[in-house]
Amino acid sequence: KLKKDYIDGMGVCDSVDLVVMGGFHGRGKRTNVYGAYLMGCYDPESDEVQSVCKVGTGFKDEDLTRLTEKMRDRIAGGGSGKKPIQYRTAEVLYPDDWFEPGVVGELQAADLSKSSVHMGAFGKIDTNRGIGLRFPRFLRERDDKAAESATNAEQIADMYRSQGLDEGGNGGDGDDY
Repeated sequence: KLKKDYIDGMGVCDSVDLVVMGGFHGRGKRTNVYGAYLMGCYDPESDEVQSVCKVGTGFKDEDLTRLTEKMRDRIAGGGSGKKPIQYRTAEVLYPDDWFEPGVVGELQAADLSKSSVHMGAFGKIDTNRGIGLRFPRFLRERDDKAAESATNAEQIADMYRSQGLDEGGNGGDGDDY
């Protein structure tokens, strides 16, 4: 399947650096590791991390093992299952484990779209919806970045605007979570 992010000049050519918010237990080949992660952008205005996508592609086996070991030490609330208060997500997205913010990953995506599931740049484009990445894939971990220096909500909104979608929002619905 050829997606437009694989072609130069198409899709979201700039990568984004997003905060790892939560992890979903893997199945099959990915048993014993997190097989997918909930990722978010930081909004300095509200001092919250807003979900942007759930990513499970682009990981090498060693990435999954290393990241799982790292994230197990960052499980929020001692494994109580409670979402950190500074996280903004839709209630339909509930990872197996929530993590304290601090780990950042670089991702690439086909495009961005309005979403009722993801809360990135909430209220900056649409008063009732956020922005989500469509067809995200993991590129690498960003050990050199802190959560506060990840791609911010205004940058996500700017990337959405730069796609040149009509004001009616006919860019699809980003609910590919």
